[in-house]
Amino acid sequence: MTIDNVKLIRHGSTFNVVVNGEFELPSTDKGFKFFNNIPGWSGENLEIGNGKVYNPDWNSQVCELDGNRNYVLTQYFDFDCEFNTLEKSKCACINQVACSPAN
Repeated sequence: MTIDNVKLIRHGSTFNVVVNGEFELPSTDKGFKFFNNIPGWSGENLEIGNGKVYNPDWNSQVCELDGNRNYVLTQYFDFDCEFNTLEKSKCACINQVACSPAN
């Protein structure tokens, strides 16, 4: 299962608060590599790689959540008053295509 183009945008806005939601950092030189903690994301053994492996029309890198075992990929956000002051909010992608608030 792969994820890409992760966004969190407030209604009426175009600003995406997700850092590195397209998993372009770090570069994998059109291959696949395993990383612990990449820019914007926390996790162990995150498999990041070329989306063309899964679909020839994809031009970006993706994160594979179940490369060798099940993984958790997490990103934290601190919102200002414009985003309803949600301090230390957490969004976790746990073997899902969509992100949901984590408890």
